[in-house]
Amino acid sequence: MYQTKPQICILSILFFFSCTVLAQEAPEFKFGKISKEDILNNTCDIDSSAHAFFLFDQGVSTIDYTPSVGFQIKFNRHCAIKILTKSGYDYANFKIPVYEATSGRMEEDVTKIKAVTYNLENGKIKETDINKKDIFTEKEDENWSNVSFTLPNVVEGSVIEVEYSITSDFLWNLPTWRFQYDIPSKWSTLRTEIPEYFFYNREMRGYVGLFSNEQSTTERQITFTNVSRTSGNLHTAARSNEQTSQVRYRLDQEVYVAKDIPAFKSEAYIDAEQNYMSAIFFELQSTKFPNDPIKTYTTTWEEICKSLMDDEDFGRQLKAVNPAKDVITGLNLDGLTEQKKSIKIFDYVKNATKWNKQYSKYCNNVKQVIKEGVGNVGEINMMLINLLDAADIEVYPVVLKTRYAGKLPFYRPSLSSLNYLIAAVKMDDKTYLLDASEKEIPYGMLPKRCINDKGILLHENGSFEWIDLNAKSHSRYTTYGEIDILDGGELNAKINSRHYGYFALDKRQKLDPEEDKNIENFEKEHTGFLVENYEIENKEQYDTYLQEKIEGTISNKIIAAGDMMYLNPCLFERFEENPFKIEERKYPVDFTYPLINKIIFSFTIPQDWKVESIPENITYSLPDNAGKFIYNIQQMENKIVFNQSLTITKSLFLPDEYTGLKEFFRLMVDKQNEQIVLKKSN
Repeated sequence: MYQTKPQICILSILFFFSCTVLAQEAPEFKFGKISKEDILNNTCDIDSSAHAFFLFDQGVSTIDYTPSVGFQIKFNRHCAIKILTKSGYDYANFKIPVYEATSGRMEEDVTKIKAVTYNLENGKIKETDINKKDIFTEKEDENWSNVSFTLPNVVEGSVIEVEYSITSDFLWNLPTWRFQYDIPSKWSTLRTEIPEYFFYNREMRGYVGLFSNEQSTTERQITFTNVSRTSGNLHTAARSNEQTSQVRYRLDQEVYVAKDIPAFKSEAYIDAEQNYMSAIFFELQSTKFPNDPIKTYTTTWEEICKSLMDDEDFGRQLKAVNPAKDVITGLNLDGLTEQKKSIKIFDYVKNATKWNKQYSKYCNNVKQVIKEGVGNVGEINMMLINLLDAADIEVYPVVLKTRYAGKLPFYRPSLSSLNYLIAAVKMDDKTYLLDASEKEIPYGMLPKRCINDKGILLHENGSFEWIDLNAKSHSRYTTYGEIDILDGGELNAKINSRHYGYFALDKRQKLDPEEDKNIENFEKEHTGFLVENYEIENKEQYDTYLQEKIEGTISNKIIAAGDMMYLNPCLFERFEENPFKIEERKYPVDFTYPLINKIIFSFTIPQDWKVESIPENITYSLPDNAGKFIYNIQQMENKIVFNQSLTITKSLFLPDEYTGLKEFFRLMVDKQNEQIVLKKSN
């Protein structure tokens, strides 16, 4: 569990809370005051299926003044979690995100951590404190690190209590507060104390309403100390004079309280859970100090793009002309079309570099990346952009926010939200988006982590345009099978599968250099399939389909009962259960990309057996041709030909389409459970 990074995400439905002052108050929680009743209580009133729940989660964000450093954000979080089952042990793992500036002297520090596990032993409460050596820091990307720790001695029934404090110079980064997690919370409270000099936009998102929202003001005082020094002479020593002045200011206080908060129920086909969990976001809009004009901090995307193009580790790295030209000269591109040139350069970068698995939009030294061939995403794709530019191909940098980091805040411009760099090539009235960080990615396809609505294409003068990152073409998976049904209930099978698009990318990235390992993995994923022959075609031809040919025997797919046999014709190509289970889904269903799954199996019936019954043919469709399921089965003499296809024509379904989509999948799953019935002839 952790306090999330500030993230701006646009939801289709926003919950705007009332600012009315209400009389209800949340209880106060003091550290170390965990009761025996809390430890003995092994049920959650909010959700009886919960593996853990927050007894409370309270945060305080203040802006304090210190004469030596000025204004700083002081954030404190104090929470207690009841662990109910072994599945709840993961909630004893904490990560505290800490922001790091790429340059400058400002910093953010975790200044205090207290963490205790409470258990009941022999009727008495036993406390186990965390050992300081078990707290460590790990870097996540160029701007974020995590202070991580795990509470000790956690068992079923434990209560864990954690308190930590953060001091930050980044006044624009008033911490986001999450009211909702994937476990329930009895109480979640945030208190803010902000001097009148600071103006923050506040935005509440998600679907959980507040129990109360209270506002108040009080007066505070700042004491300034000015030191002046007089010069000494032969007769008089130098002296320092101190003058103090006091300024009174208004402190705006606000308390946000949520009560009995349900767990966020995540389902299949979701981009990033934090996009939809209830939280409050803050953004520094402006400051106004006594005798000073208003200073605006809310920037624009135009300003962000111009700053990137002026940045030493971005815009200036786009102009590493000489080393790029040296590489281009050695690639022998003469006589090739523009597209073939760009494909050859793209393939060269993929094969000449190794990704260190780190995300970034920056490149410290593109010449070094060209020379050494190792780097983060930003460095590898900066090299790609330079080489394409050196070959006189129209290419642009594109910055984006990765899929699982949340949505890009279109209406809240934020440089720190951009964490990734790709290239955009424009030719023949088309735009090709390129990422050379992974060898299996074909030209013009992005990794799934980059499919996140829109990115920003930057021009040399600092202007920009929004560019669509969504997958347009269908990814397809087709399977053809010739299958003999044997008297004993086994199947002899020859299967030929073709993977296109993201299905091919996923498959290629899972393949092992050793064939035996691939066979072993296939048999694990296809229980009962004993492989006798296994072939892979087009393994390294990334711009075409991947073909898998398998021969072998399949057991455990036929139920034999006397003179009857029952066979599900889908074999392995079906949904075991409906992926959509919750009654109401308040966030979109995101398939990532349009898809087509198609299977054609031809079953040969053994001698002395006949077809007793086969399932009925059926077609189910979603409104506006958003999806279609076809189930067709026919007997042709001693063969049964089974044809099934699932088509999803759009990747995103809004919440108001959920009920229909859930029913569509229910009907499909029910159909895929039907059996062919064979009977032995007399």
